Amino acid sequence: MAKSNIDETKRYVLDCIEKSENYRRTFKPDWDLCEQQRRCVKPVEWEDKEDWQTQIFYPLQAKTVETAVAYLHKMLFPRRFYKIEGIEGFDKEQDNALEELYDNILDRGNFGVQNFFALEEGVTIGLSFIKLNVPEKGRIEFVYRSPYNCLVDPTCGTSFENAKYWIDVYEKDIAELVAEARKPDGIYKKKEINKLLKE
Repeated sequence: MAKSNIDETKRYVLDCIEKSENYRRTFKPDWDLCEQQRRCVKPVEWEDKEDWQTQIFYPLQAKTVETAVAYLHKMLFPRRFYKIEGIEGFDKEQDNALEELYDNILDRGNFGVQNFFALEEGVTIGLSFIKLNVPEKGRIEFVYRSPYNCLVDPTCGTSFENAKYWIDVYEKDIAELVAEARKPDGIYKKKEINKLLKE
């Protein structure tokens, strides 16, 4: 790829990040407040209270989230929460085998645990994601991703299908970047990492 194309791509990605971070910033204070209430974090204002003043915290939000998650999980995700349709003729005999295959994919991909985290955060702040990964050939994994770690195209409105991009943010330390750069098919280039280390 020519240097001008790389620079142009870099500028575009950085512009997308900036737009999405600004968009996310408008929701973050409300998310933080909901999270603090769920985790029973005492309000900052209490620091101004005198010793004799009451500082009793009633974990109403935490209990509400716990109850809602339990009910939603029971309603939306029974043992088999999907249905396979459109199978006819000879293939009908394979119905059970297909359902067992789906069950195995969900179990081995850790869907149950990841779904619980996503459901809990979805109930708390109104938004959460499960991402489908294929880390290696023949393996599928489900990964819970928090909106705190995702940057979405602000122009997509209420439909993610209309998004021009989606950025999933993973923090990595320098050792991980160096190890990745040493791989022949790694996504990070040795030259760029060396430049970063010099700075």
